[in-house]
Amino acid sequence: MPSLIEQLHAFAVTLLGGVAMGVLFDVLRVVRGFAGRRGPLAWALDLLYWIVVTPLMAGLLLEANRGELRLYVFVGIAAGLGLYFAFLSAPVLGALLAVSRGVSALLAWAAHLGMIALTLPAMLLRSASWPGGAGRWRRVGREGGTRLAWRFPWRAGLAWRRR
Repeated sequence: MPSLIEQLHAFAVTLLGGVAMGVLFDVLRVVRGFAGRRGPLAWALDLLYWIVVTPLMAGLLLEANRGELRLYVFVGIAAGLGLYFAFLSAPVLGALLAVSRGVSALLAWAAHLGMIALTLPAMLLRSASWPGGAGRWRRVGREGGTRLAWRFPWRAGLAWRRR
């Protein structure tokens, strides 16, 4: 029979394992928010969660108390999950959402720059060679200095600038 210190160590490890399960579940919630809640991708993400969590918990149990399943193991996992969802889930979920929004905004910006880099030469060539292409250039500026500016033909003018 394990000593009290070994049992307390195993309880603390299973408590941390429950917290780790909660963090991974919040990561899954953020990813499923982008991927959708139903369908085959959601099933694959659920399966991936359990594929990650099962060996993690098995490794923790083997390290903590040589893989013995006792009542305090289940109590530790449940207590870890409960404490995580009661106190830590909201800030961790907020941080994960902020990071995911930042990454998605950065990816959208990079895709936008890529599309501009791919289409701008073709649009400039089209406007230079197409009849009426010279009409894409217009005079802008105030009374003192005017300059020629090129209008993007695929982008509509802003409504508040029309007069």
